[in-house]
Amino acid sequence: CKQNAGLWCAWAIYLLLTVYLIWATGITWDAIFLSLKWTPSMNYMRLAIAWVLFIFLAILGTVTVKRFSNKPFASIKEGVSKTCILWIGYIVVKVAYKYIYEAIFNSIVVNGNIVGEYRYITLLTTIFDIIKLPLVIVSIIYTVRLVNTYLLNNKSN
Repeated sequence: CKQNAGLWCAWAIYLLLTVYLIWATGITWDAIFLSLKWTPSMNYMRLAIAWVLFIFLAILGTVTVKRFSNKPFASIKEGVSKTCILWIGYIVVKVAYKYIYEAIFNSIVVNGNIVGEYRYITLLTTIFDIIKLPLVIVSIIYTVRLVNTYLLNNKSN
């Protein structure tokens, strides 16, 4: 852990910043996907913050993958099973988020209590962002490790 102290500190800063931005402003990095549809009434500064957050996340993710993906798996079979489990877990979390979000949103439409129910959407977004991000980073790390293992096995044969 000592050799990766800066990386862990950067992740801690990212996590705290993300939680703050979600709860205080509702800004998440995935707002960048709305860039082409963004309007002045949506406040371009919010979009700029989302892009900065995304760039920081991309750099942090790339450094993390590079740092932890060097060790090959003991066997290809082990690598495939672990990598598949991680990617399936990520997909399950994404689908669960979608259905839970829609249920809360439909509750807001039916009840009309936007302010009361909004805190549930914010909490849901925070929790799922905290779960999804490590899952996708670890999945990418395992995928790169699997490719490295495959390349090493073919190189030795």
